[in-house]
Amino acid sequence: MSSLTLMRSVRAGIEAVAQALPDKPGDDVARKIRGMVWGTPDTALASLPQGVAFAAYVFGFLSSEGEAAISTAGRWTRLTLPTGHVLLRGPVVSGLTSIRRTRPRVSESFKPIG
Repeated sequence: MSSLTLMRSVRAGIEAVAQALPDKPGDDVARKIRGMVWGTPDTALASLPQGVAFAAYVFGFLSSEGEAAISTAGRWTRLTLPTGHVLLRGPVVSGLTSIRRTRPRVSESFKPIG
């Protein structure tokens, strides 16, 4: 993926945020709109959220001739550029999740003497 593709996504996201924000928005409104825009998957970014491109831009990782590689391991995704990396953990797990056992129950670890 080219830095140009990432930059296009950044520009589109910045424009979308600017258009969606009302005059004098409160913090909650601004956070909600930014979250909706930067959390939106972008097909040009292999369905990664636009925020990945924005993070690369903010940290100064985008250059005119740079190419980005995408790698994954479990829930982690790494966007690798010549000047740095952006890490993303997802998908977000929300709601009720399965209960994980972290240690044996007392009754299972108790062994009677004698």
